[in-house]
Amino acid sequence: MTTRSSDLFDYANRYIAKETKRHDEPFFRYLPSPLTLNRMPYVTSFSECGDLLSQWRGYAEDGAGFAIGFDGEFLFDRAIKERPYCHMLLRQVEYLRKRQYKGVRHLIANMFRTAEKRKGQADYDEEARKAVLWATIRLWQNASESKNPAFVEEKEWRLVLLAELDEHGSVMERSLPSHSKLAFRTSGLRIIPYCEFDFSTNVVAPRNPIKRIVLGPKNYARARKDELNLFLMQSGFRVDDIANSKASCQ
Repeated sequence: MTTRSSDLFDYANRYIAKETKRHDEPFFRYLPSPLTLNRMPYVTSFSECGDLLSQWRGYAEDGAGFAIGFDGEFLFDRAIKERPYCHMLLRQVEYLRKRQYKGVRHLIANMFRTAEKRKGQADYDEEARKAVLWATIRLWQNASESKNPAFVEEKEWRLVLLAELDEHGSVMERSLPSHSKLAFRTSGLRIIPYCEFDFSTNVVAPRNPIKRIVLGPKNYARARKDELNLFLMQSGFRVDDIANSKASCQ
């Protein structure tokens, strides 16, 4: 987890401890202390800004790369129509601390309300467990979708996957996207686990997932778009809107 994620979970644990003193609920025995979940978050980041100089410099080889404009509706539909144990959602990043904390309080309040509605009923224990699991999953998603306000200019969206872990701490394949397995790559001195996300249209109604491509200010393809078009066609994509960046790295 990031520092921002840890901060939100610390706040959630403090808020739960406060609410526990105000309620007499037997479902408290299902609440781990501190609040934890046997899942591992995996995140893919997108931006509303397809031509921002700071992002060219920070994420695209100092302007030599590409900005790929994905179809947001395609990504959203593709995520929610995954298999039942794959918890994945496309959401806008929240930068304001007040709203981040408000979201935590709202989730915990809903957890208490859900349990209270089932009080005295035969299925109380089962429903209480479900309420705790649902709230914890959403807290993990909220934490993964929260970021320091210093990055607000990026206008980021994140596709968040919460992969389920078994009793040994290994990722369970059923919780990964279809046609995907856990893989690893290196970055500097780090070994980073990741899983691939299939952009094929066999899960949702057929349409092109890529709507636009912007070529960075130092991108060689600005003068060789024929090669780029050939690559796209060979890869099964048709992109009519290919534009040069208006930014300058000079």
